Amino acid sequence: DQNPQILASAELNEALQRLAEQHPTRAKLVTVGKTLLGKKILGLTISCSMAKPKPGNLPANVVDRHNWQSGLLLVSGLEANALVGSTVILKLIERILGLKEEEFQGLVGQRRLVAVPRVDHDGSERYFADGPGHELDGNARVIDWDRDGRAPNEDQPADLNSDGFVTVMRR
Repeated sequence: DQNPQILASAELNEALQRLAEQHPTRAKLVTVGKTLLGKKILGLTISCSMAKPKPGNLPANVVDRHNWQSGLLLVSGLEANALVGSTVILKLIERILGLKEEEFQGLVGQRRLVAVPRVDHDGSERYFADGPGHELDGNARVIDWDRDGRAPNEDQPADLNSDGFVTVMRR
């Protein structure tokens, strides 16, 4: 793609589901967690065969541990203001899954690749709701910045000396 598009969370998750359906012997959709607002964090596990390997293909001590053992984890979208990484990972896994069988076998072999294009769905959704420049740093967790125990209703600026200006002062 000359002009890849940055996808909203729902579209990105649909693209991952579509890839898993198109390549059932190469990719499996996995849920790696949920955001604070309850959105699924999806990824794809990519390997030559989604079935457990035969004992002859791997050393005996590896066969039992194959589901969690070695592989490569690709993660992007940890910060809402870094959306392009999600597109890069999506395009990379599309390209890997589209390889001819021999090329795919040569690249992936007995390893697994787990690709999670976006983790911070909550913050990135603000970009799509309000437009560029409105990315929400961090996740949806409320922070009590002045540690006064009133995080949800954080203190608003106040004109303390009634001069018409809200200024900063230390005490």
